[in-house]
Amino acid sequence: MQLKLTLLSLAIATLLCEPALPAPPQVADSKYQLEQIAGDQDIVTPIGVTIDRKGRLLVVESHTHLREASYKGRDSDRILMLSDSDGDGQLDKWSTFADGFRHAMNVLARDDGAVYLVTRHNVVLLRDSDGDGVADKQEELLRLETKDDYPHNALGGIALNTDGTLIVSLGENHGEAYKLIAADGSRIESGGGEDGFYSITQDGKNLHRFARGVWNPFSVCVLNDGRIFAVDNDPDASPPCRLLHVVPGGDYGYLYQYGRAGTHPLQCW
Repeated sequence: MQLKLTLLSLAIATLLCEPALPAPPQVADSKYQLEQIAGDQDIVTPIGVTIDRKGRLLVVESHTHLREASYKGRDSDRILMLSDSDGDGQLDKWSTFADGFRHAMNVLARDDGAVYLVTRHNVVLLRDSDGDGVADKQEELLRLETKDDYPHNALGGIALNTDGTLIVSLGENHGEAYKLIAADGSRIESGGGEDGFYSITQDGKNLHRFARGVWNPFSVCVLNDGRIFAVDNDPDASPPCRLLHVVPGGDYGYLYQYGRAGTHPLQCW
């Protein structure tokens, strides 16, 4: 009898200790359809996606973010491309569009086929000049000069504004001083702690600050009516992550100098 009770106790303990499998994602509106087109065997740690003018899916595959010594993957980040190889409307072919990046964060395709890539330290424009599906030209449009090198607290999000300019986001950078330098030499310098959103032309000119007061805005999007939204990572434990409606000149309350707990009166509200 004691053996049966012991085995039963072990079985219950095993069930309680095993992590519950997450529920499959579902759409909240029946007008939409959710379908998985790729999985773990096809791609590792996808962190940024865009669709180009040919309907191809471009994905940032991250391998360098807080990389442990025992990591067996690639030694650089890359942009993978998923395309329709036979014209049947299904994305079925993986290939590498561009490779050799460090701390890659986000990607954005533009109408002429060129692709913007945001890394922690810069924004580059990639071109496939011969149409073979592989980028063969690279131009730096924006560069961040700073001592800090933490992967995801610097340049992160990118979007095309309705006026034709680019909106690029910058995180808290551990409060370190920095210089943002555009391709035309226009620049913004800060003694540290001034994160936010910046605007440049599509060819890297006329850099200026757009809004401020965010923690680490990883993603930015612009709706057809011109409204700009961004996802702002939480300042450590609190408050929760925020979805921000970003407006020119806006200040969203966060400064690195206020501390990391989210309890300073000028930001906890």
